[in-house]
Amino acid sequence: MDHTTILSEKHHAILFALLARGVIHQFGQEVGEAVMREAVRRYGEQRGRRMAQRAVRDRQPLNLSTYLRYGEWRSETGEGRSILKKQGENLLNQVQVCPWNNAWLEGDLQKYGRLYCLEIDAALARGFNPDAWLEIRGTLSNDGEACEFIFHQAVLPVEKVPEERRVMPWGYHCAHLYYTCLEVLKNSFGEAGRQAAENALDEFKDRYENIALEEIQRYASSDFEAIISD
Repeated sequence: MDHTTILSEKHHAILFALLARGVIHQFGQEVGEAVMREAVRRYGEQRGRRMAQRAVRDRQPLNLSTYLRYGEWRSETGEGRSILKKQGENLLNQVQVCPWNNAWLEGDLQKYGRLYCLEIDAALARGFNPDAWLEIRGTLSNDGEACEFIFHQAVLPVEKVPEERRVMPWGYHCAHLYYTCLEVLKNSFGEAGRQAAENALDEFKDRYENIALEEIQRYASSDFEAIISD
């Protein structure tokens, strides 16, 4: 998998926030927030299932220790800062600096981006293994002092699986996010939902030019439920 990209986790953050803002403005806060949270749940569960497929391929148990080794992304900005430490029989992960939250703050979009954080981590773990117990105690974008996650019955991973066997390019991640939201919006609002998604993508293109849009569209026909063969 070629990981050459002009996109980063910040583009991913802004794309989601633009989608959420457009949907909320068009369909109202209560309905718009509910639909966008549904889209994040679907997106996260699909990502988690891909992680599980790779773990099964490698004959690894589907527990949270394995989950921590099979993350699909790497930071392109280097902005994140977190501490992962043992807490009794569990692991505590405290994220003090998050590039998603930074991107939303810089773009005055946190009130829309925060919806992503309400759902994504639980959805990822649920997709990986519905019986996994990931406890979310707070997130930066929802007024937390840090993002705090408790990985129950997990041990510190000795090492990550090599990136070439698990990490996907940000163009792929942005495409997965966009096309999942598009599907949920069409199912919820019909043609008006499709137009809302396309309007957000047009705004994304205006911010980052055609090359960013082309990188997303490259993955338009992908099966996001399946892993790409090595």
